[in-house]
This record gives sequence, C-alpha cells and structure tokens, in this order.
Amino acid sequence: MIKIILITKLFPPYLGGVQKYFFNLLENIKDVKATVITSNAERSKSIDFELARKNIFVRRVLFPDNISFMPSFEWLKYLLDMFLFIKKLTRYESYEYVVAGQGAGFSVLLAFLIKKVTGIPYIIFFHGEEIPQIPLKSNVLLRYLYQQAYMHCCNSLFTEKRLQKFLKCNSIPRKLLFPGVENKFFIKEMTSKVNSKKKRLDLNGKFIFYTIGRLDERKGHNKVIKALKSIVNDYPDVVYLIGGKGPQETVLREIVQSEKLLDNVFFLGEIPEDEIVLFYQIGDVFIMPNRTLTNGDTEGFGIVFLEANASGKPVIGGKAGGAVEAIEDGVSGLLVDSEDLNAIESSMRRLLENGELRKNLGEAGRKRAWKNFRWENISRQFYLALLKKT
Repeated sequence: MIKIILITKLFPPYLGGVQKYFFNLLENIKDVKATVITSNAERSKSIDFELARKNIFVRRVLFPDNISFMPSFEWLKYLLDMFLFIKKLTRYESYEYVVAGQGAGFSVLLAFLIKKVTGIPYIIFFHGEEIPQIPLKSNVLLRYLYQQAYMHCCNSLFTEKRLQKFLKCNSIPRKLLFPGVENKFFIKEMTSKVNSKKKRLDLNGKFIFYTIGRLDERKGHNKVIKALKSIVNDYPDVVYLIGGKGPQETVLREIVQSEKLLDNVFFLGEIPEDEIVLFYQIGDVFIMPNRTLTNGDTEGFGIVFLEANASGKPVIGGKAGGAVEAIEDGVSGLLVDSEDLNAIESSMRRLLENGELRKNLGEAGRKRAWKNFRWENISRQFYLALLKKT
C-alpha cells in the first residue's frame, strides 16, 4: 500500500474541474491510501476527519485566499501552521510522497519544506492556468521549487509544453495524466426523465445549445450569446442553456438583455451533482468556445467536452489551450477560432442544420471517450508512476 499526502485547496464538495479531478483520481486507484489536506467546506476552524473508502480527508482552514506567491504575514502564518500540522502527521504514518495538487506557490513551497525536513519527495500536478506567463521576480523561486520535485504530472500536452517553456530546461520526469470521464456519463439516454425535465423547463420543441461550467471569461459564453442573436432570427426555437455560477454572470445577463435574447438564453445556476448527467442529455450540442486571455488564463484541458461526448453529444470548442486535445476536430466535435464570431456562428448553424453530422460526431465522441478517457485507466497510470520510485 502506497501512502501519500495530497495538498489541495480545491476539493469536493466544492465543484469544478480540479476538484473532480483529484476526487476521481483517488476513488479509482488501488493500493494507494491518501491523506487529503484541503480547505474546510464550512469555513469552520474545527478539524473534520471524514473516512471515505480508504482515504482520509482532513478539512482545515489553513489555506490563504490567494495561494500564489504573494507573501504577507498572514500568508506566512498559514504556511507555518500547515507545515507544522503535516510534519506532525508524518510522525504517525510512513508516507512515500507529498503531492502538491496545484503548481501554485503555497502548495509547492509547503511540499518543498516538508521534503527538506522529512526527506519525503514531492510530486506537483499542473492544470495549465497556474503556470506563470508573465515575468515576475517570484518566477525564479517558483522555477527552483518546480525543479526540486520528484515528478511533474500534467493534465494535457498543452500544459506540459507551457511548463517546459516556463522551466526552460527540465530534467524532472513528467507524466501525462488527462482528466477522465466518470462512468455515470456513459449510461444510456434517460428518455423519460429527459422528456419530463424538458416539459418542466418549457423546452419541448426547442433546439438546445448548452454550456455547463464555471462562468469565467475564458470560456466564451459571451461569444455564444452574440452568435445566437443572428441564429434566432432564422430559428426562433433555438435556445442556449447556461449551467454554472461565476464572476461573469452579471456581465452575461447584461449581454442577454442588450441583445434582446431573454426568451432564448436561460441561466440554470449550479447544476446539482445528482442531475448533472440528465442536463448533459437534455441538450443537443455542447458549446464552449474557450480562448486564451491576454494574462495567459486559458483552459488547461476541458473535461466538459468529454463528458458531453460520453453522453452522446457533439461539441464545439475553441482552438485554444488543452481543448484541442479534448476535442478531435471533425470526429468528436468542431474546433473554432474563438475570437471569430462568424466562425462560432457558422459552426453552430452547421450542427443545427445537419442532424446526421450531430449523430455521427456524438457517437464517435462517445466511443473515443470510452476508449481513451476513463478514470480506471488514468488512475492506474498514476499508480504505476508511483511504483517507479527507487
């Protein structure tokens, strides 16, 4: 049995790609016991030991709000408290690795300090957006900390290339571990439940484009809304469902108002986990024209595209970040220039008007997701990488 400590601020019950990534990585792995140090969902100062399967989840309010390199007295106090807590854990358990769940300064520096005191090597997971793109003085220290790791795990080739560019030269072993798709997305269509939900939402007879995910600028919801304006002039029964919450919600609602699309764009809020598969099946085409922002923020991979594919749906995504690996253009979906509104509209019209193409892309996407992106296989790869330690 391999024992690890995973340090991650992002973990369920908080929702999101990184949170689900680590939960599923651990839930599908054999012969590994993890002590997960994560933020307290209730923002309480109490320590909650929750046993789930063989893993122990330790929820503590010991993460600063900003875990990047922005040292302050409070930031350093969090770091010291967390260091002392983890050091205490190592007295009672023999751990083979400390895993920094994100390549942000706090987690990586903490893992480095644990290594210096206990000798336990550390592994860093990279998701793309946390790797610095803007030259800062702190980059020198962060680059050094990255280079002291035992192994780097990247969620896409895009992330791996971004990491390589940041490090300039790198002798640390790297492991490519794509996000996986949970088996629940592969179930057969829940026709009766889908019809019932459509009736309740007054969606019968509608053609449905949809996006599920955090409402961040890089995901391109605003582009879909603007492209929809022209489409509904020809197809008034087309609607766009937006599932999720986030900082862009107010801006997006203003765009819907200004474009007079109140009858065609609907904000669903956070989709309950027990209904997520149902909502993937309700839609006809999943769309998220993601792009890279000027500050380097981008989609490290885009597991939502594969979740939609697993549900038998075709997808539209942007030619940016790791989405080009999540989507096989012309096979599981369409890749578009997410800065080109005409290209987005054209791809939407193409799938709207061609039912045979929608069916073929959805079926091929489902087969591809099953073959290449199931969690059982990805977790097994991680386990084999851990076994290589000499």
